[in-house]
Amino acid sequence: MLRSIKCELSPTLVGRVEVEVEVEVEVEYFINEMTHKPNALKFW
Repeated sequence: MLRSIKCELSPTLVGRVEVEVEVEVEVEYFINEMTHKPNALKFW
């Protein structure tokens, strides 16, 4: 019973972890862009 539940949840957990990693990378890239290009803040 527990084994089948783990098999069903694993793809969801893996997908969720991948999404979180992608979001973190995008946030770091965004912060770097704002840090290196202060003029970009004028568009806000």
